[in-house]
Amino acid sequence: MVEQDSERIVGVTSLYDQASPLLWPDETERSEGTLFLATTVTDPAYREYRPGCLIAWWALDRAAKQGLAWVRRGTGPYPGLVSYYRDVQGWTVVRTVEHNGVTAYALQRRAEPQPGLAALGMAPT
Repeated sequence: MVEQDSERIVGVTSLYDQASPLLWPDETERSEGTLFLATTVTDPAYREYRPGCLIAWWALDRAAKQGLAWVRRGTGPYPGLVSYYRDVQGWTVVRTVEHNGVTAYALQRRAEPQPGLAALGMAPT
């Protein structure tokens, strides 16, 4: 996401075409059409604009346009962030996994068009 006036980057993410085998160990489930969001980072100075939420909405829209079933993401070990994703952004916690003494959370949402993106200045892709 780029601020138009100064071209300042306020949020980035990594996007993969397959979910993490650690969080989705079942091959059948992992082979379902999905985009996987990982390592999303946003500038806290722009918190009021919710750039992370915009990135997630963009991914939901993109996955739907590609005919995929899911957008999945993983996070950990931050229960507060998991609560935010679940309670505010509408993600479902699928499972938790302990790995090297750290709790990781697998979350997903059905891919669906996000028609409000254009009104927010996000060009369709």
